[in-house]
Amino acid sequence: MKAIKTILYVLGGLFAALCIFVLVAAFNPEFTKKLSSGIGSLEKEYKNEELSGDIPTGSPQETEDVVVPPVVIEEGYDENGLRNPYAEKLHYEVPDTELEVPKDMAGIYGYIPMAGREDLAQQEPGNEEAYGETGENLDFDTTIYPYYGMLSDGLQRVYRQVYANAVALNETFVPLENLSAVQMQNVMEAVYNDHPELFWLDTAFSCKYYRNGICKELTLKFNWTSEQLEDCQREFTDAVNDIVYGAINYTEDFEKERYVHDALLGRIKYNLAADIGQSAYSALVGRETVCAGYSRAYQYILQKLGIPCYYCTGYAGENHAWNIVKLGNAYYNVDVTWDDVEPNSYDYFNQTDKAFSKDHVRTGLSVYLPACKGTKYQKQTEGRKPNTWQNSSGNQTDQSGKTYYPESDWGDGVGYDGQLLTSLQDYYDNCKSQLSKGGMGTVIFYNVVDSETLEEILAAYNSGDYKKGYLSEVLRNMNAFTGKVTVVPEIWKDAETTESEDSTDKTTGTTTGTTTGESETETSTEETETGESETEETEEENGGFKVDHTKQYILRHVVVIE
Repeated sequence: MKAIKTILYVLGGLFAALCIFVLVAAFNPEFTKKLSSGIGSLEKEYKNEELSGDIPTGSPQETEDVVVPPVVIEEGYDENGLRNPYAEKLHYEVPDTELEVPKDMAGIYGYIPMAGREDLAQQEPGNEEAYGETGENLDFDTTIYPYYGMLSDGLQRVYRQVYANAVALNETFVPLENLSAVQMQNVMEAVYNDHPELFWLDTAFSCKYYRNGICKELTLKFNWTSEQLEDCQREFTDAVNDIVYGAINYTEDFEKERYVHDALLGRIKYNLAADIGQSAYSALVGRETVCAGYSRAYQYILQKLGIPCYYCTGYAGENHAWNIVKLGNAYYNVDVTWDDVEPNSYDYFNQTDKAFSKDHVRTGLSVYLPACKGTKYQKQTEGRKPNTWQNSSGNQTDQSGKTYYPESDWGDGVGYDGQLLTSLQDYYDNCKSQLSKGGMGTVIFYNVVDSETLEEILAAYNSGDYKKGYLSEVLRNMNAFTGKVTVVPEIWKDAETTESEDSTDKTTGTTTGTTTGESETETSTEETETGESETEETEEENGGFKVDHTKQYILRHVVVIE
């Protein structure tokens, strides 16, 4: 009973105090205002303690000095600033079946996705002078740079800034827009995937974020080539041009594409431990790389040739990279890495998404690349093998030079395109065509002529007329300085040989005669004041080779173009 009275006294006291508080607040508004301010300060201090751990996402964090609003995303983009830029019929459909990676392809991978590290930044405003290069005057054709076209305006602005600072080798800078962690990841992946020429840019970066998840400061990571960039760029450009000069002599984009595919297969060795293997530099200069290096080299060379070629990333038993190429109005998948087997193949060249779905699936931003439904240029390679590339020593990894057999395993199996040449002009045209396919370096090719044409050819080499006939034009087209030609004629077959016998000879490459004549000529070109080229040459007699008019002849050419 005593306890109940005590409780009633306490409650009565509290009620009386509350009444007094209400009366004071009613007649003294200044007291109410101070009390409210004190409660607000306590609440704010408590919330800041809660935010001091992880970096959350959400509404902007406001302080008395700093307001950090997020980037404005235009209509048609998701909250991460992305959209699929292609028409509905070109949207990629993720395969819903389980992948079955061929046993001989297991372990052939090596792609490392772009990854960022997050650190908490101090709640201070960014320094506008720390933007570095803004890239405001840059623009990128989305036909060649599709990842740029996936981003909203604000993200594109930071994309241009990242590209410009990477070119200028500026590692740390303040982003021009307030991007979240996911948005910054998308920008970095887009820049990296679009620009294989930035071979010194690594697949890692770091950001300092405000507590509300907005990036305050971005730091790029460069590999060792950035420390000797001028020399590395020169090596890279030379390696690129070595292939480009051969490809530009084709008129069809498909032929250029095939040429580049075959050239890379002969020059590169797969090595999971390759130095800076994510870069095109590792493939073209180091000549050892992983799937990322194959794909970025293929992408860049086709870009230089004006053929849209995209870097596509995904999963094929492991993280993997390949390419998407546009030929005509259709798109095709190409996996150069998986074609670099023994012997080289076209199994993963110009394939549809349906064909790739059994062992390839796209991930990341690559799901926004166009669907591959083209079939025309896949059929062009059915039953055929890639051209054979080697260097002069026969060792594909040796960097001293190369030898190209333009028609080997593509025409009739011995570097002969199947034509019987019956005039000197036909011979010149054939030589120009095959040398154009071979490009700079050492080129070996064959052609077959009748006896009358052979006599004209030998006379042209003795007189030097062959230079005007084809060699000088080839050197001018390639911007080459010298061309050294060795021609060896051999009996091919009797002029009256049956078709079946002819077929056997072509396949085996056997001859019934012996090599008795050889013509060797070295030609150099120098620019004159008028821009025309003058020629200096040395000649050797062809050894008195006698022509049998009952025979046809195969000519073996070894041409060194430098």
